[in-house]
Amino acid sequence: MKLPVAKKAKKLAAKRAAAAKKKKAGLKTKPKVYDVDLQEGITIAAVAEQIKMRPPALITALQEAGVLSEDAVTAPDAVLDLDTAEMIVGDLGHNTRILQGHIRDATVRPLPKDETLLKPRAPVVTIMGHVDHGKTTLLDAFRNSSIVDGEAGGITQHIGAFVVPCGEDGQQITFLDTPGHAAFSAMRERGSLCTDVVVLVVAADDGVMPQTEESIKFAVAAGVPMVVAINKCDKETIDVSRTKQALLDVGVELEDAGGEIQAVEVSALKRMNLDKLQEAIMIAAELQDLRAEDCGAAEGVIIEAQTELGKGPVATMLVRRGELKTGAVVVAGKAQCRVRSLQDGTNAMLKAAGPSVPVEITGWDTMPMVGDLVIEVTSEQRAREVVEYRQSLDDDALMSGATKGRASEEREMRSLRRDAASEVSELNLRFRATKTEMRKVMVAGANAALETGRPEYAVMIKADVVGSEEAICAVLESMARPEVDLTIVSSGVGEVTPVDIERAEIANATIFQFNLPRNKIAEDLCDTVDVKLSGYKVIYELMEEVEEQMKLLVPKQLVVVGKATVKQLFTLTGARKAVVAGSSVTSGTVTVGSSARCVRDGEIVWDGSVAALQRLKDQVTTVDSGTECGITLDGFDTVKEGDVIEVYEIKRPDE
Repeated sequence: MKLPVAKKAKKLAAKRAAAAKKKKAGLKTKPKVYDVDLQEGITIAAVAEQIKMRPPALITALQEAGVLSEDAVTAPDAVLDLDTAEMIVGDLGHNTRILQGHIRDATVRPLPKDETLLKPRAPVVTIMGHVDHGKTTLLDAFRNSSIVDGEAGGITQHIGAFVVPCGEDGQQITFLDTPGHAAFSAMRERGSLCTDVVVLVVAADDGVMPQTEESIKFAVAAGVPMVVAINKCDKETIDVSRTKQALLDVGVELEDAGGEIQAVEVSALKRMNLDKLQEAIMIAAELQDLRAEDCGAAEGVIIEAQTELGKGPVATMLVRRGELKTGAVVVAGKAQCRVRSLQDGTNAMLKAAGPSVPVEITGWDTMPMVGDLVIEVTSEQRAREVVEYRQSLDDDALMSGATKGRASEEREMRSLRRDAASEVSELNLRFRATKTEMRKVMVAGANAALETGRPEYAVMIKADVVGSEEAICAVLESMARPEVDLTIVSSGVGEVTPVDIERAEIANATIFQFNLPRNKIAEDLCDTVDVKLSGYKVIYELMEEVEEQMKLLVPKQLVVVGKATVKQLFTLTGARKAVVAGSSVTSGTVTVGSSARCVRDGEIVWDGSVAALQRLKDQVTTVDSGTECGITLDGFDTVKEGDVIEVYEIKRPDE
């Protein structure tokens, strides 16, 4: 039932009177207090953003406080001196913090003096070891999922991070699953540097292998405890003692031999002794008394980054301290982000994530790099200042090492590469604007190849995630050979775009896409402009293709495969009329039909082929080193005693 107008007015007046009475009595809600970072040169807008106040309102407050003249026209980007900013923020009831040192950059904060703020956190455990030793199967057994079936070639291609509950008391372990293939050594190293415990998986039927030793080195360099999981112990023919001795031989001092490193015999496939391995991990973690702040500004590290359709740049962050919430502003390298969403390893959406929790973050302006330190800042204005400052450091470095024009070109090229995955449309415009410069670069590269006398094999890499891109580029750089120059024109994350194809056409480059879905539009465009596009899901198959293509570019050379010295001449009459060179084969092999040349006094006087070979009275097809024979050269009868007959092949050095 509607109230009469008079009653409604009376009720509204009563509410207003009550509100005024509360205000007069000082009973209104206590305003929120913010922590404000101040530095020299801070603007009114930057202060206003940190205290959640509109810049015009702050300007009015400054005018009322006498800091600004009431009749002066003041813009939000006006700069406040540090003392004035500290005074006005304090008068408004907020806390201030004066940034010292590298005030333009964002740095990790010092550990709190109050140790009660440090709460126990879950250990971060890295699984390491040689390819096919069962690392992913072991992790799969822990989390009771099916990772292996979905991986190309049965090997792990990226760093994965998962939280696994351990026991009934709420304990958890965060696992980082690092690839075991040799090509991913850089990713394995990154995994070891953000971990608390390393689990070294060694197959009992295979023992210590190259990547096993490499993983041990990374663990030692990281200075973290190691637990050995001797896997595949369900097999009947294994010799665990042999595996343990091999570990001792490479410096892994196991408890059985008086050392401190725990070793557990397991079978990931049969889920044997997983509880004992889990117990060993927790013991190694408890001895370190792992603690971190579970509140306050978040800090962490990027362990993976990629571009996803509909999401844009996406990065996985391992939170190391503090609490990351949706809406927070973070910087990582030269990327910034207002956190739009947080998602855990089970695809569940989170509102916040604390220490040792890996979360997928959306909201980045551009893709961060794997390994970048993530720091939460107070505002987007502060994030922009940090990124601009870090960018200026790179620009200054370029200017100090090159002329101004060259530095401008390098900045443009670097920008094109960084933005390729996440800002395709903008990249397209930039690329067209610098197309002339790029052609000059390509021509310069071609001229350099001509000067060195070596052919060039140019490639472009497009991968699913940053980790894969880094690993592929690293392994390609290691595949350089003296006869062919291998050039990585560009690399990036995300699907192949028309800009990529145009760049590949200019550079005469082959595009390799890794672990990406087939793109029919890109394939058709590549066919149109005669650019080769190849897709792979397993890195060693990509490596084999590159190696094969580089072999085809190696110039063929004349290779002498046999030599014979002419000792005496014989003349055949009749139907077989010919001059036979009685010779001694001094090296290699002489074969009928082989290419040959006659060398006299260091000069080539004839080039043709071997027509016939004779041993005593028999016609033969091959004569080896250390044997005397008669050699008939096809169409050459003016051979002389002392001449050297060289048999040769035209082939590549490694054929």
